[in-house]
Order: sequence, then C-alpha cells, then structure tokens
Amino acid sequence: MFDEKSCPSFCLFVESFLCLGPSISSSRQFVMDQYDLRPDPFDNQLIRFNNCLAMLSCFCDILSIFHRDLRHLSHTIDLISKCVFYSTVGCMTSQVLAELNYRRDSSMNYHTMSPHEGDFIDVSPILGEAYVIKNDKDVTVL
Repeated sequence: MFDEKSCPSFCLFVESFLCLGPSISSSRQFVMDQYDLRPDPFDNQLIRFNNCLAMLSCFCDILSIFHRDLRHLSHTIDLISKCVFYSTVGCMTSQVLAELNYRRDSSMNYHTMSPHEGDFIDVSPILGEAYVIKNDKDVTVL
C-alpha cells in the first residue's frame, strides 16, 4: 500500500511528523557514517542531557499522578525538556544541512597541501576530522 518506493514523500512526512527525534538522529548518523565523521564530544553531552531531561520529565509526570502538588513542577520540567529537545533537533538539523552543503558546493575549497606531494588534507568545517585525499581516490582519516 504505502511504502518508501511508491510514496517517498508521504513516508518522509509521516516519519518526520510522528518520529521527529529518531528521524533527525538517524539522518545525522547517516551523514556521519557516509563521510566517516566523528561527533564532537559536546554533541554527545548535549544529547545525553536531553535524554536525562526527558527521563526526568517522564518520572515527574508519573509522580504527579500520585501527588497533585507536583503537577506544576512536572509541567515546568516538561516544558524545559521540550525546549532542550527542539534546540537539540535544530542543532542536529543545521549540522547535517551545513555538512551536505559543504560536500555539494565545489567552490568552497578547504583543501590544504599535505607534506606528501600530490596529497591534499581536507577539513570539514562542521563535523568530524581532517582526512588526506590521495590522488582523488584513497582517503585516510587523520
């Protein structure tokens, strides 16, 4: 009936609308895998903080069922958790978009000469590490 091959736009809409967090996270991971990039340690800390806030929000929601006095606290923590989540999603989306634009735009030349003649060191300004391009074929991560 509806699958990714017959209705790719519909599937993208459903995935983005119903599963925003996993959708953005998997897109980011795909781009990082595609270009052999590593996340910045601060990115991982931000994602962990986001996950901890989501768990705290869930825990407070459960406690507020039994203690009515905690409903305002639960609502406040839920609001903070959502703000952090959407900020994290915005950061992930902008990283992916910037990396894809960098890879597509041939006029942005971040190549520098390597100590070995004929090799270039390519540095991604957004994600990951530097790597050496040898004769436009072999790539070595530094």
